[in-house]
Amino acid sequence: MSFKKFNPAVEKLFKEMLAKEEEVKSQEWESEESVSDEEMTRRFVIQISV
Repeated sequence: MSFKKFNPAVEKLFKEMLAKEEEVKSQEWESEESVSDEEMTRRFVIQISV
């Protein structure tokens, strides 16, 4: 990364790379933490049958 706006093109590219990495991480986390409709239904049925 450049220092104090010495190379704005490099800084812009670095920021874009960081944003893409953050988006990928966010999508991975969301897919891991998401519950499918079938799983939600199964859990609901278990809860109401207790």
